[in-house]
Amino acid sequence: MDDPELTAWLVFDFGLLEAEPVRQASVRLKAQLAEPPWSRIPPVTSSMHSPSYVCYDSGDERYVDYFGRALAIHNRREESVEIFGKDKNLLYEKLYLIILSRVGEILDRQGIHRVHALGLAVGNGAVLVLLPMHGGKSTLALSFVAESGVRLLSDDTPLITRGGRVLSFPVRMGVRAGDEPSEVAAEFMRPFERENREPKTLISLEAFRDKVVVDSLITPSVLIVGQWTAASEPSIVKISRFSAVRALVRDCVFGLGLPQIVEFFLQSTLRDTLSKMYIAWSRLYASVVLAFKSSCYRVYLSRDREANRKLLQKLLQESESLS
Repeated sequence: MDDPELTAWLVFDFGLLEAEPVRQASVRLKAQLAEPPWSRIPPVTSSMHSPSYVCYDSGDERYVDYFGRALAIHNRREESVEIFGKDKNLLYEKLYLIILSRVGEILDRQGIHRVHALGLAVGNGAVLVLLPMHGGKSTLALSFVAESGVRLLSDDTPLITRGGRVLSFPVRMGVRAGDEPSEVAAEFMRPFERENREPKTLISLEAFRDKVVVDSLITPSVLIVGQWTAASEPSIVKISRFSAVRALVRDCVFGLGLPQIVEFFLQSTLRDTLSKMYIAWSRLYASVVLAFKSSCYRVYLSRDREANRKLLQKLLQESESLS
């Protein structure tokens, strides 16, 4: 990367995942704050498009044109990505998502899968909380890590294995601008202007490093599925493991809500189709094993966020005896 600020932003995001240097990286990234080299796109027809990009495929390379604002070149065989653009915030946002997308697929091939959930370590067991969109996973995570005996696995994408174990994936948090926690020092926060979305404040996990699990395999103990209601008070019921699997199909197998760049994940070859079928099967298998190793509950969330938090907190306290 030719810009030290971009590098610093990514270290802010992924600092707790920093490891010893490796001889051969799984993914290689190159980012340049510069006018994209449009002449590198070959004279081929488009293979995929959306309101925000158009893709061109030529051999092992895919060229993603963000309608003149940035250009990304993904070499599937070498697993490398080059990205060019003059807008630093846009370049950073794409870099962050590219890293999560490519690392996620590489982990998928190894039988390690991301779940769109809040992951906590309570006692000796892992608790996964599957909440609907805007359910406040990050806000809940911040309140729970203040509790004794509760440690963070991930506020958004913990990992599960085909053996039904849970791994941490500690990357930075994000809360809505204005919802910043007073107990976190300013040095661990930075504003982030997102494209076509409300601004966020990012929080480095260095702010509470001693409450974050980094590299442990943990046996699951509780799986909580959240659902919105119009009720004034939240409630909780125990559910079957099959009901929990249905929720995991949404949040793991299909990965709705997972940070994923579709333009780098979906390809049009038969080999890629077979690969995605294998990944879907592996995610489903891991989800079934996880559910059958867990006590499963459904929490009916109310409009009262504080009441929701207290009910979940009570369940977490009770889960310590299950781990």
